[in-house]
Order: sequence, then C-alpha cells, then structure tokens
Amino acid sequence: MSGEGEVFDVRQKLKVLRSMIPDCKRYLVPSKIVPDLFSILGEDKRREIVEKERHSRPEAVELLMKAVLAKQEDGLNLFIFALRKAQEGDNTWYERFLNPLDDTEASALDPNNEKANEYFSYIIHCLEGEISRKITPGELQDILIELHAENIICEMDMLEIPNMNLHEGLLELFTIMPGGTPHWPLKFFYALERAKPGFSRKIDPCEESPVTQKEAMGGTMDQTAGTVTVDLQLEETIPKRPRTSGPADMSSSTQELGEGSAEDQMDMDEDALLASSDSEPGREFSDDDTEKDDDTEKDDEASEKKAKPQMSMRKYQYELAAPALQGRNTIICAPTGSGKTRVALYIVQKHLEQESDDDSQTPRKAVFLARTVPLVSQQFKIFENYLPDWRSRLITGETEDHDDLHLMLDDYDILVMTPKILENHLNPDKIPSLSVFSLIIFDECHHTRKGEPYNSVMLKYLESKKKGKKNLPQIVGLTASIGVEKASTVEKAVKSIINIMGNLDVKKITKVEEHMKEMEETVPRPDEDLGVLTPREGDEVSSAIESNMKKIESLLEGQFPVPQVDLDIDCVRPFLGKRPGDRKSQKYGQWAVQIRMETSKVHIPEHPDRVHPQECIERRRLFTQNVHLLAETLVFYNDALDVHELTRPVDVLDYLKGKLDPRHPASAPERTQLENQLVSLFEGLQKKLKKPSPTNPNLRILSEEIRKKLHKKWDTSRVMVFVRTRATCAALCNWLNSPDVEPELQGLKASPFTGSGATQELGGMTQPDQESVVEKFRAGEVKLLVCTSVGQEGMDIPDCNLVIRYNHVGNEVTTVQVRGRCRKAGGVSMLIAMPPVIRKERINKKRVEIMNKAITEVTDMHKNEVSNQVKKAQNKAMDKEKQKRAGQKSKTSTKRQGSFYLACGLCRKVRVAGSRIRTIEKCHHVIIGNDLVDNKEVSIRPLSKSRTVDNVQFTGEITCNKCPSSRQKFLGTTLKYQEVPYLTIKAESWVVLDDNNMLVKSGKWKWKDIDALYEISELTSADVNLHLGQKPEDEEDEMAEDEEEEQGAVGGMAN
Repeated sequence: MSGEGEVFDVRQKLKVLRSMIPDCKRYLVPSKIVPDLFSILGEDKRREIVEKERHSRPEAVELLMKAVLAKQEDGLNLFIFALRKAQEGDNTWYERFLNPLDDTEASALDPNNEKANEYFSYIIHCLEGEISRKITPGELQDILIELHAENIICEMDMLEIPNMNLHEGLLELFTIMPGGTPHWPLKFFYALERAKPGFSRKIDPCEESPVTQKEAMGGTMDQTAGTVTVDLQLEETIPKRPRTSGPADMSSSTQELGEGSAEDQMDMDEDALLASSDSEPGREFSDDDTEKDDDTEKDDEASEKKAKPQMSMRKYQYELAAPALQGRNTIICAPTGSGKTRVALYIVQKHLEQESDDDSQTPRKAVFLARTVPLVSQQFKIFENYLPDWRSRLITGETEDHDDLHLMLDDYDILVMTPKILENHLNPDKIPSLSVFSLIIFDECHHTRKGEPYNSVMLKYLESKKKGKKNLPQIVGLTASIGVEKASTVEKAVKSIINIMGNLDVKKITKVEEHMKEMEETVPRPDEDLGVLTPREGDEVSSAIESNMKKIESLLEGQFPVPQVDLDIDCVRPFLGKRPGDRKSQKYGQWAVQIRMETSKVHIPEHPDRVHPQECIERRRLFTQNVHLLAETLVFYNDALDVHELTRPVDVLDYLKGKLDPRHPASAPERTQLENQLVSLFEGLQKKLKKPSPTNPNLRILSEEIRKKLHKKWDTSRVMVFVRTRATCAALCNWLNSPDVEPELQGLKASPFTGSGATQELGGMTQPDQESVVEKFRAGEVKLLVCTSVGQEGMDIPDCNLVIRYNHVGNEVTTVQVRGRCRKAGGVSMLIAMPPVIRKERINKKRVEIMNKAITEVTDMHKNEVSNQVKKAQNKAMDKEKQKRAGQKSKTSTKRQGSFYLACGLCRKVRVAGSRIRTIEKCHHVIIGNDLVDNKEVSIRPLSKSRTVDNVQFTGEITCNKCPSSRQKFLGTTLKYQEVPYLTIKAESWVVLDDNNMLVKSGKWKWKDIDALYEISELTSADVNLHLGQKPEDEEDEMAEDEEEEQGAVGGMAN
C-alpha cells in the first residue's frame, strides 16, 4: 500500500512487532517457522532456537524475535512470509502459531476453531499495518468504545481519535495500546468481534468474505446519511468508447452496507482521491493473490473480479452539482477540502452518459483545464482512475504530442490539459471552434481574468457565441475563493464578480445553501491564531548592514558628477532622489532595481565619432557598469535585511556570500577601486556576522508556536510554513535541520518547496523534485515543508494539521487558499508576522467578508438582472479586446523599415543582429549561428539539472565575457529543441537598438513589444541547416550542377 493509506512505516511495524512479543511467547511455536528463516538465521542459530524450545518455548520465542528484529525490514518481511506460508496439502497454516493456552479467555482460540484462523490473520495484518485498508470510521468509533470499556484506552483518547484523519487515528491508537496492557492484540481482537461480529473475516488474508465480495460487486446507499456510493468499473484493457446512454453498471445500487462503510469513502477529498490513484484502482487483495495458478483461464477470470474503485457523494455535493447536471453554465464556489474534484468527476460522468442534444449526434467530449503542469497531472490520475470506462488523455507542454491535440479528438472522451495547450490550438488550421467539445471545466476559475490563458480561451468562446455559433460547450468553473481584485466595497466587489461571470459566460454561482450544516460538519475549519514578530531594529547586525548601505548610497551618488560632462544620464538621475527611507522595505528594493534597469537607457555609441570620441564612450560604459553594480549590491543588502529579520546571522552571511563573492575578483589587483571598496565593506560586515549572537527572538517565537501546536503529536503531524522569498525558505530549512533547534524540530526533517520558475542554482525546483518532496511529505519522511507561494495552490499537498505564514501574506484569495491547506480536524492556521503584515492580513479578511457578501448579493439577484449585467460585462470585455487587436493590427501595418540589433545591457559590446533571431513555437527567441560562442563573446555554464518545458529542454546559462569579470551579465539560457542546441535570449538583459544605434527598448521590455515593430520569423529547416553550418539543399543542388557543367566543359576541351 502506498501514499496516505500506508499508515505504518517500517519503524512503526517493528515497534508493533516488539510490543507483540508477549503474545508470541504465548502462542508461537518457533520450530514450525525457523525452516523458512534460513536466510536471516543461519544453521547454527536455527539449531539453537529449536534446542531451546525443548526446554522453554517462551525463551526460544525471545531468541527468535531478537534475531528477527536485528535484521530490521528484511527480518520483518521474512517473518511475516514464514507465518503465512501454507504447508503443502494442509490448510491449517495458522497451527504454526499454536501452543495450548492456559487462561480461560484465550481457550476459545483452539487450534481447530475458526477463531484461531481469524485471530492469527489479524496478528499478521497488525504486523503489516494493513488494517486501515478495511476499517471504516464508524467501525473505529465502535472499537474505541469497546477498548475504553476494557480500560485499554482512556476517555480522552476515545474522544480525540475520531476527530483525526482515519489513518492518523489508527496510527495513534496503535501507538497507545501497547502501553495499556501486555496482551493488547487479543484485547483489540475481541473488541473488534464485539463491535463488528465477523469483522475479522473481513481482514482474513486467505479468503474473501461474503461482505467484502458484496462491497466489491455493487454500489451502496446509506439512507440515513443520505449518501450514495457510485461504482466506477475498471477495465484491464484500453477502454472502448462507451454507449451514449452510458454503461449500465455506472448506476448506483441500493445494497445494504454496515454502518460507516460509506463514511470512509465520503471522507476522501481531492488528496485522498489522488493517494488512492497512486496504486491500482480498487485493489484490496492480500499477498496470497500473487500465487500463480497453472490454469491461465482461471487467472484471467480472477482478474476480471477485481474490486472497482468507488466514489461517493454527500448531499451538499449533489447540491453543488445540480445546476451543472441541468446543463447550465455555472461557477461552483465551495471551500477547499469540500470535494470539488469529486463533484467535477460526477458532472463529467453524468454528462458523458447522456445522449447528445444536437441533431448531429456528435459524441460528447469533456475538457478539464488546470493552470499548472503538476495540478493537471494530479487531476488526470483521478479522472483516469475513477472514470475508467471513458478514454482519458493528459496533454501538457511536457508531453511529446502537445502540438497534436486536434489529431486526438476522435480518440478520447476526456482531455485533461493546461489552458495554453487549448489556446494554442484554437485557430482555423487546428481547432476552428470550441464546439468540438461539449463540456469544459476550469479548475481554480478565479484566474479567468485579463491576461490569463483561461481568459484567452473564453474570449474565443464569446466571439463564437456573438457570431451565432451553435453547440458551444457547457462551462463549469471550480473555485474556493472567486476573488474581488482590489475592491474595497460590496458594490465594487459585485462588479468584479459579475466581470468574471461574464468572462466565463456564467449566470449562476452555485454554493451550498440547503445542506450547509452537513458541509460544515464534514469540512474541517481550522482554528486561526496570530503571533506577533519583533522588528529587529538597532541590533548590531542590522545596524552594520544599514551602515554599509548608507556608504554604498554615497558611492552611488558619487557616480553622478556635476556638471554631467558628456554622460547623457538624465534618464537615471531623477530616480536617485526617490530613495525610500526604510531600507528594510520592499519599496527600497524596487527602487534599487529601478536604478539598475534605467542604466540600460544610457546611450553608448558602437563606434567613436566627432561627437562621441572613444574616451566619451568609455566614460559612459564605466558609468553604466558602476551604477549597475552599486544598485545590484543594494538589492542584495535589502534582501539580507529581510533574511536577518526572520533567521540567523549565519544565514545572512551565507546569502550575501553567495550573491557578492561571484561579483568580485578573488585578488585585489584584478579589482577596480570601486570593487575594492565594496569588498572592504563586506569583509567588515562578515566579522560582525561571525560573532556569537543571541537567538533571533522571531525564530524563538516560531519554534515555540510549532512546539506548542504539535504537543504530543510529533509523529503524526504535518506542517507547512509559508515565506515570501526563496532566500528565507533556504535559510529557514537550514535552521530547522541544524543542532541549534530542539530534537523534536529536527525530527520534522524540514524540506524546501519552491516553484519551477527559477533555476535550482537560484533556489527553484524542477517538477520531479516537487513531486518527490510531496511524496516524502505524504509518507512522513518529511513532516515540515517551507514553501514559497507555489504551495498555496496547484500542487497536491497532503493534508496537514498546522499551517504557518511566517511574515508573509498575499491577497484575499491566498488568505482563503492557505487556510484551506489545513484540512485535518483540530488543525490550526496561524499568521506569525510583523505589525505591517498583520495589518495587510486584516484588510484581506475584510475583503473576504466583502467577497462573501457580494456573492450572496449576486445569488439573490433576479435572474434577468444577472443576465443583463453579465451581458454588459461581456460586451465591454469584447470591445476592449477589439480595440486591443485593432491597435496591434495598426502597429503591425506600421512596422519599422530596416533591422534591429540586440546588445548586452551592461557593456554594449556583445551584439546580435535581429536578422539572426527566430522563434520556436512562437515562444522561445533563439539566435541562429554559433558566432557568440565560437568568438568567445559569451560563456556557457551547464545547469546542474536540465528542465523541459513545451518540448524544449533548458540545459545551461549564458553570461557575457565582454563585461568586467566581476559583473558578467546573465544574457539567457541554452536550450535543445529537436536535439539541436540554441542560445535563447532573456529580454531584459539586452537593449534593443535600431540601424542608427539609437535605443529602441531597454529595461523590462517584452518580445511582444519588438514583434509589433519588426518581423521575426518562426524557425525553419533552412534556418536549422544554417545554424548547424550546413548549406541549404537547393544551394547544394546548384553547386552539384555547376560542378557537372565544369566537368563537362573540361571534358569537351580535352576532346
């Protein structure tokens, strides 16, 4: 068993085995199993155990168990195998456990009694940690009552365990029981029998009980709970296209089921669905099913009887699905953890079962869109697992056929993809209209706003609708928080919500009303707590950092002479006087970045002339490089103050060394005077950072809160800590795993969880790295994640019981999303922050209140009023889009004559002609030819791990060799496309110049700005040949013809 269902790890199983030694001494006959333990015992040890058994069986058991435990996981697995191994021709395998029992209570476990089989089957399941697969919350509740009556657990345990996740509760129970009685397995076994007669047969490894078979064969309905378990069949082969009326066995049945069985299924939310999809769907066989039968036909027959995956719905989930099932466009707005993915599955299932409404009888086709590749991959697993009767397909920029969506339409019923894939295919040559689909579901639909891929897809939809196109797909949006942008009043919030409804062509927001009580009882709402951090002002480290910043600011001002001579620096000077007073603030960092960006606007001629002699060019170049270096250094010091506020001096030192050391030559003679000044300042700071210093009070607050919240729950807890920057993320992980913290905190094994937008060298993570960390978090190998914003929404992170935002908040949407990450009953969502951040969060909470009032106001509107307002919003959005396209068309028709050049934004010496720029898939801008590398104008540094996006593999980073060695400019990356390497350009690292060397674009420009001014072609095969130094085929043919003519002429002369 894998994922969340795997309650016990090896250590826990070994702990259970140790606690079972008293029972083994009472029941186990060592001589019956030691022959199967040769690989861990050896001949001498086997003889010793058998000989010991003749005199004292308990002592022989103790000797055996010591040998088994010494071999850890291998010993445990072989021990279980030896217990289970059936004797040839004898089904009473459990006799190897048997010794006559002395007490009356245990006498019922006679070797010939069926109870013996059941009890020893149960012991094996305890050792394997498998009981959680068959037990339900209702059964667990009854067992706890019995155990309390027997004084095995206390009243507090009986009340607290049901509030935990099922698997977590079982783990807690198995941790408590061994301390309550020396023979807890037998006590627990009888508690099972009294609570659920016949339950032990349900977990028997050797035979499938009638109850289990019934559950596997059909769906169930619990009339009292108002829940239905829907059976979703699993086919071994690739599923065929279903009948338009839907598979007959997709319907719900009304067979009886023991109390609590449906509850277990209903308590699964999106995370649980995913966890179960990691293993084979519906599989509930024991190890015995691995034995092979000689009759292959019997094997095939048995495989067809595998249990089917089940999905059940609560009343409030039916309420959420109802408008969509009626064919209406709607936004489903419900809390995180309420099971919106399950609702989406149900909507898709019912949608595909129905016959097409149009006359063409076109088969129905559903699309599920999610914004990120990890989230798309996660949801695809769920669809594939729970709707196996329909053909599902995952398509992302990382799949090989991502450009062939239009060729797959006839072959699949459910397409799960990123919106960019669909957007790129919506053109006359591939998919002319969205009418080829019958249903589109937008996950996290609050992102359907201006500039987002979701909105681009819906603009195509609205255009088709305006033109009278029929058979457009039904639209369903899913969100936990629809968002109100920056609305500060209910009226403005209503307008924001109406706009997003217009974008999605929705006139109905669906939220839970009738079954609100059920949802509130089902979806845990975490307690919220607040902790106040102390600003670190006036301490030695922050004072030293700010002192350095003041000196660097003076050096920066010194680069601006009066008079200006011939520097032409009017583009930069105005920003110098706009420096914010608070050097710790984010605004200060933005100011320093702005200064750095503006230096790229200084005009530096390519060649000297009468107006600009060589010394003038060199002065301007030196000015640009010095201001760039000083401004960049201030950015790093600003970040260092943020790191210092929240972590240790050693973390500040590590951060600054990583940023500043590569920018200064190692030896003083190689440095400029300015570089020597900066190095001297940093060396003085290093001495202060290395001094012993008191613990950061903010770290102490964080540590105390974690310890307080996880009291006595260290082994079963999961924690997420959100921070603003990757630098703080890395520093916090280092601290949590250091000897500076208590052993309990170290035991959480903190791991970073960051986005894939940055390289690993800059603190980013690849998608496989992200998935690996999440899997470790789910398995308990890692119990604490330090996350940047990527953890708020997107990746499937298992439920946790403590979420902390460490001096970081976003907007009102992220306030709801982050709180929703804490889904376990009794969990806590906490903000620990400085007063300004706390004030921002209070505003966010006010906006959440405004948003909820606005949603209520919209849902209470008369449908005609909603329809009119949505239509107005759509017309306005369409008019803006029309104006935007007209502007783009105007720019295209007035493209500049001539060509352009790109130059390194710092030195201006490395140049690339615009005629050598091509696009790959209309996205990546690459340079044709290898002159920059061949002439050693740039250097390439391979990435420690490449990453693939849209069929393009990024392999390295490019830096400028013409810049001073201490300030090499990062110019872009290297990539491979169809196995051919290219240099690709990072726009803001370059300036754009026209034919006359005049500045066209600088700073944070984007390629779309240049596309509007100049023609840039898509990569062709001829370009590839040119790039590789090969002559085009037609040119080779001409040369071959010329050679033939020359040879003919020579031959004629010879004759």
